[in-house]
Amino acid sequence: MGGVASYTLHRSDEIVLSACVDQILCRPLAEVTVKSVVLASGLTEWRAYRAVRRVARDRAHLISRAVSLLAARIIDQIEAGPVQTASVYETIEAIVTHMARVMRGAEYENLYRLLLRDGTFQPWLREIYEERAAAAFCGRLEEGVRKAGQQIGVAVFFRPGAPREALRRLEWALLLPRFVPGGSPTPEDEAVVIANVARQAFDQTCAWDLGGADQAPHGL
Repeated sequence: MGGVASYTLHRSDEIVLSACVDQILCRPLAEVTVKSVVLASGLTEWRAYRAVRRVARDRAHLISRAVSLLAARIIDQIEAGPVQTASVYETIEAIVTHMARVMRGAEYENLYRLLLRDGTFQPWLREIYEERAAAAFCGRLEEGVRKAGQQIGVAVFFRPGAPREALRRLEWALLLPRFVPGGSPTPEDEAVVIANVARQAFDQTCAWDLGGADQAPHGL
């Protein structure tokens, strides 16, 4: 019984946090209240308020926890993708392709929409996006090229800011157009964007020959 109760309570917490995300998306942030979240959750008031008390200290903390849950789901999606393939370029292309798929999902689109709408006035929101979602992609890309380079005996790394720039290019080309009616990229457009972003990211890699400590860094 204890296990069932724990699962039910955990599920209630997630339902309330998901309802909070929905509320944040559909109304101005200032209009999101604990009561509006409770009503939107579909739970009984007793269960909903208990869940709120478990997950947050107050309204502001509830909203922050809800956005953090959204970011955690995005991180899970990113980390479910490839780490490396046969070559450095193929690794970059595979990770960029997977990230494009993540961007098609509701979670990434919702977080990015919130960032565009409220990020300027809510520094904590940009912090969650940069330090969690964006950092997860950049870390995945850096780890992938490092492991791919090790297979050929070189230490591969990006020039500063290159992974973040790759993410920005993907967002501008694949995500922003979806916020305009009829602006969603076609599969053909997406394929061109992925190839261009992967190539540009590859051009920002350098390598250090692990066979000689006095070797200078060189581009791949």
